[in-house]
Amino acid sequence: MSLGSGRVYTEYKLSRQHLLTIERGIEMRLILKVAILLFCIYSGYLVSAQVYRYHAPHITAASPWINKVTVYNNGDQTEYFKIILWKQGGETALEKQYAVNADSKLTLVMSNFAEYTANPSEIELEPVEGMLIIETASTRIRPKISFVFGDQPSVSEFFLERTLAREYLVPNPIYPHFSWTGVAYSGF
Repeated sequence: MSLGSGRVYTEYKLSRQHLLTIERGIEMRLILKVAILLFCIYSGYLVSAQVYRYHAPHITAASPWINKVTVYNNGDQTEYFKIILWKQGGETALEKQYAVNADSKLTLVMSNFAEYTANPSEIELEPVEGMLIIETASTRIRPKISFVFGDQPSVSEFFLERTLAREYLVPNPIYPHFSWTGVAYSGF
């Protein structure tokens, strides 16, 4: 009987040790999985860390200038972007995220022109003398900036490129009051 009870005790003891070993193994595997997951996230394997930045080196708060930022989404799903406005001194004036519906556009307006009335589809922002950046994770987002001098029939507009704003893609704007179009180029 003592052999039998000793064997049961030994089997229980081995089983208990075996369970502890299994628990430690599970803990180590869990720690290893978490470490691999964190590595993948931070290195961009699981989450795209690509951020596209579009720079506009100048926006103005001077009256009667009207600054418009039109952000186009040429994709088939809602996409998001963040606008960052910086004052001339370098402090952040605004940092906010917006959504643009599929195959649509969103227009942000900054104006000190008293006679300007924003369209219902436009979002009015506080005018800032400084610069702006548009950040997005989507390749389907395309921002355009335009400047209008009060109620004058003039406009300058540029599709922003993913550079430090030394290059612009100049669209061919079609406005009823334009009878011609031209391009001015200045070397940097």
